[in-house]
Amino acid sequence: ASTAASGGCPPPFDENDANTYTRGKKPKRPEDYCKHARGSASDTTQHYTMVFNVFVLMQLFNEINSRKIHNEINVFSGVFSNFLFLFIVIGTFVGQVALIEAPGVNTAFGCQGLTPDQWLISVALGASCLPLNFIFRAIPSSLFPGS
Repeated sequence: ASTAASGGCPPPFDENDANTYTRGKKPKRPEDYCKHARGSASDTTQHYTMVFNVFVLMQLFNEINSRKIHNEINVFSGVFSNFLFLFIVIGTFVGQVALIEAPGVNTAFGCQGLTPDQWLISVALGASCLPLNFIFRAIPSSLFPGS
């Protein structure tokens, strides 16, 4: 039996627990209470897939940021002259798309396909690393103690 302590949903009616029913022995909450309160399994999978996708895309955009380490502003300079870097970034992105969208593969990894809108949101959130990096690099290090 699933209980609230184990993370599951407690039964809507327990004849031994007066807190679960009214005077007329009717359950205090409907049978589908947990589905509405906690979402269905597919809603949870969709949510976790979105979080996972944003995390991976942030890592990819951070790889671009990490190419320049000496307070250089333009992180894109010379990006197309490094074919190994491009191969890794593009390969990781293609692998991520396959992992989420390919039937069977996504099920094996506990993912669910995303809509085009969800992909746009994921890419936008992942790309947010680029302007944040620019802002952080614009702050002079002399403002921090010990620098």
